[in-house]
Amino acid sequence: MQGEGEEVVTTIQYKTYPSMPEYRHKFRPDDWPADEPYHEVFHLEDTGQWFAAMYDKNGGGQRTSAKDSKEEAEAAIYEHVAFIRKFWDQKVEWMSNGDWTIPDKKNEPRQKVARIGGHHYVIGPQPTQSMIESNRRSGGLGHGGRKFTIRFLDGEVVETINLWAQGEIDPEYKSVLTDNAEFID
Repeated sequence: MQGEGEEVVTTIQYKTYPSMPEYRHKFRPDDWPADEPYHEVFHLEDTGQWFAAMYDKNGGGQRTSAKDSKEEAEAAIYEHVAFIRKFWDQKVEWMSNGDWTIPDKKNEPRQKVARIGGHHYVIGPQPTQSMIESNRRSGGLGHGGRKFTIRFLDGEVVETINLWAQGEIDPEYKSVLTDNAEFID
């Protein structure tokens, strides 16, 4: 894990193509291990433009728009890697806060955090009946309002219809963000 102000270090592949390859929509070459992030800066000879292709299993695949220089494309990758690390560093803060979120806004409620099977979840506020009907129509409840029953390691059992997933915990953080609960039923 990375501390505040530390330099973001990542491996970047550098390539040149005569024109945009058709397979670039995959973001990761077939021969690259599926569990490892892939970062590539590539240059197109036909346009002279630079691109950054990024694939992180937990951060999504993406390719930036055209950049004017190799340095701008590299910067896009470093920003992406820093964003992913900041995301998981926040989850470590929540764990240190007794597995409760730290609200960003003054009147925002704290929410309980669950880590189950190497995945990270937040239990959203329990909605009122009118909110349930409104949110189910608009998709505003976590997991579409599906009911989950969660047992925490301390024995507490929570039922929720507002469970939000943050994804599989990044491998770099798995030894710290260990499971604290399980699904039951």
